[in-house]
Order: sequence, then structure tokens, then C-alpha cells
Amino acid sequence: MFLEQLKLFRLPSPPPEARTRHLLIGGRIIDYRLKSGAKRLTMTIDERGLRIGAPRRMPLTEIEAFVQGHGDWVLKKLGELAKVSQPRHLTIKDGTRLPLLDSDAEVRVLPGANRVRWIGNMLVLEARPAADLAQLATRALQKRALTHFGGRLAHYTGQLDLAVPKLALSSAHTRWGSCSRESGIRVNRRTWATTWWPTKSRTSLK
Repeated sequence: MFLEQLKLFRLPSPPPEARTRHLLIGGRIIDYRLKSGAKRLTMTIDERGLRIGAPRRMPLTEIEAFVQGHGDWVLKKLGELAKVSQPRHLTIKDGTRLPLLDSDAEVRVLPGANRVRWIGNMLVLEARPAADLAQLATRALQKRALTHFGGRLAHYTGQLDLAVPKLALSSAHTRWGSCSRESGIRVNRRTWATTWWPTKSRTSLK
């Protein structure tokens, strides 16, 4: 009886850690992380690479056959991710063109008191002589990002008849975004900074 009571105070076993494996796809060696214990076989590709979830008793040969069967998709998505993940170093000056969603934004630098404003897709930096133009441009992109994502958020919450939650930008290192009742919606800065690429930051096949 005493031993049965002790079992009630035992901590649950930690979930199994994902193991890194390698697979040859189209002549390329692809690293992937395999985590067992999933309800069904899934593949996810994001900034951490290819991750696979599989039922605990599923044979490895069956798992890798599934990945091989979607090899073209895997290579395509990894290639797309590599392109958008490459940092772009732009010198902010008068006439610089910044990638902005599906178009470009032209930067105009004018004398001023370190203020920023948008005229359509034109970014106007009213800067002092010693101003940090990159910092001013970042501030302007933050404002543009909040306006853009705020509009989308209002659209979808309106369709669901929900109140619009708080929206903020985050600097998380491992997440593209998050959502909670307490903090609202947080969008990672990497989804808009410098490139503002329009494709999804995370692609899943389930």
C-alpha cells in the first residue's frame, strides 16, 4: 500500500529527445531531427531545419521511405529557407531601395530632426547630419510592420468575432512568433527586418 502511494508522487518521465540523423535525398546529405511519440507521421521545415515526428513503434525504414517520397518538396523548402535566411547588408542612404513585401521601398534622406515617415512605398528619413540612418530605417520598418500585421490581425479576428489582441514585435532567437492570452500576438523581428520576405516562415506537411 505504501509503495502504491509513493508512485503517486513520482515525476512523469521526460519526453524523448529528438535525435539527429542523416538521409541522402537527390544526391544531398540532409540532416533531420527525429522525435518519436507523435500520433502520426509529420514533417516540419523551419529555421531549425527538417524535423520529423513519428509514432513510437514505426520502423525507421518506413519513416525514411516517407521522407524520400517527398524528397523534391524537402529540397525545395530547404532551398527557399536558405535564401530567405541569408542576411542582407544594405547601406542606408538617399536612393537605397529596400525589399518590402512584394515590392521595393525607396529611401529618401532629407535634413531634419531624426524623424521618419512613409509616403506610399517611399521611406523618408528626416535626419540630422550625424544621425544613424540604419537605426532610423529600422524604426520606420517597425512602425510599418506593426501597421501591416495589425491590419491582418484585425481582419482575421473580425471574421472570428473576437477582440483584437495586443500586437508587438519580439527578438526571440528560436521562434518566428507566439500567441497567448496574456501577452497577445508577438511577431519575430526576423520576419520583417531587412528583407520583409512574403513567403511563410514555416512550412509543414502533415
